[in-house]
Amino acid sequence: FLAELGMSVTACNINTWTHPKFRLGGACNPDAALRQAALEEVLKGVEICRLMKIPVLSVWPGSDGADYHFQIDYKESLEWFTEALVAVNTECLKHGIKLALEPKPYEPRELYMIIPTAASAILVAQRVNAATGGTNCGLTIDYGHQKMEATTASTACDLADYSGIPVHKFDVNDARQGRNDQDLMFGTISIPESVEYLYTTFVRNYRGYYSQDQFTYREEPTRAIERSMINFANLSLKAVRLYDRRAEIAAARTAGTGPDILDVVSPVLVG
Repeated sequence: FLAELGMSVTACNINTWTHPKFRLGGACNPDAALRQAALEEVLKGVEICRLMKIPVLSVWPGSDGADYHFQIDYKESLEWFTEALVAVNTECLKHGIKLALEPKPYEPRELYMIIPTAASAILVAQRVNAATGGTNCGLTIDYGHQKMEATTASTACDLADYSGIPVHKFDVNDARQGRNDQDLMFGTISIPESVEYLYTTFVRNYRGYYSQDQFTYREEPTRAIERSMINFANLSLKAVRLYDRRAEIAAARTAGTGPDILDVVSPVLVG
């Protein structure tokens, strides 16, 4: 049916957090039997990707982490998490499926999630790739999660590129800095930051998907997603215009001041 419409499923997200048995963790559960059960759930995602020819399996470990200090041995939990991902990536490699890890500082875990930052996700991906070969294990970068981290999706994109870890998927939304995962319509909080994000993905030659990840609690969903897509298209055009001026941007950066770079980018951003 999707093929007839010219559509395809671009990613499969796993769920190891809503079932009550995973309330203390999935891949990092203190119960070895439940860690195995969580691994089996993720491997079901690999099978779904294989059968439906879905290119990316994205792992967001919502229940893994801690709510209280002393609750877990963080290093031990990281080892459990990495061990599970090595098994998953081994299967992904067999079927040509990309494995993506999605970091988030907290929520639903209230102290921290097992991979709370882009940097921590990159470290885990490096360990997984070292164990399985290649660079198949990469990242899903959620725009709003980076705002929670008090960084930006741009810096996460560059950090991944610097580390030699691929970004397999970007989740598009918006949020206020240092707040909860608000999942607002894209391009509604900071136009300069949104355009810089798109510009950075172009400069780093990103060729993956940009997926809408939003919760429109009080809006009509279709209209909200439509507006977000229109914003994305309009801001992408600004990013393309700046991409054409990247030599000017590079020259302005050598001066190192705000006005120098704003002289180049502000006419595109705000007229």
